[in-house]
Amino acid sequence: MDTAVIAEDGAGWIGLQFFENGLWKMVPAGMYLYEGISGIALLLGEYLKYFQDEKAKDIFNLAVKRLCVYTQELETGLVKSGIRTGIVDGECSIVYTFMILYEITGEKKYLHYAEKHFTVIKKYFAQDANYDLLSGNAGAAIAALKLYQIKKECAEPEEQYLTEAVEIERKLWDCRQDMENGCGWTIFNVKKLWQEWLTETVDF
Repeated sequence: MDTAVIAEDGAGWIGLQFFENGLWKMVPAGMYLYEGISGIALLLGEYLKYFQDEKAKDIFNLAVKRLCVYTQELETGLVKSGIRTGIVDGECSIVYTFMILYEITGEKKYLHYAEKHFTVIKKYFAQDANYDLLSGNAGAAIAALKLYQIKKECAEPEEQYLTEAVEIERKLWDCRQDMENGCGWTIFNVKKLWQEWLTETVDF
């Protein structure tokens, strides 16, 4: 709470970004659950279930405000989304964060923002070449299924979320690589690094 950076559009934090060559630099925390504001908002939301803490409540509200502003910025085209769609390190982590905040607080506004964010980013599902849970389409499928489940429990079933999950599963299956035993998937970032290594020339 003491390290929050307060701005007009909410709260943010400064973190460290590390590079493969061992260098690092200080950068604004991202939006996602893994390395950013979503994770902090969830921590504070859970914390406030057990403690009466006005400062924590203020910072929590500012962190949530920043997430809501980000969703609105995506919706209006003021900022561009990354193509990562995962549930931990991707756009669906924000959908997931809003859903968990809804479960923690019972406030429907969080479910509204989960649906709004999902609607904005679903166009990226077909473009994402990551297939894993953390940053790729497997995580997006889980977010879609959870959103469907929550809406069903609210007696407001939305079949579109179930349909999206099925479409993602079909893409995952189509992109598999058959192996001697079973099948697997090539993660985009690993594939890219491998290609760069193969084309790199080293002088001795």
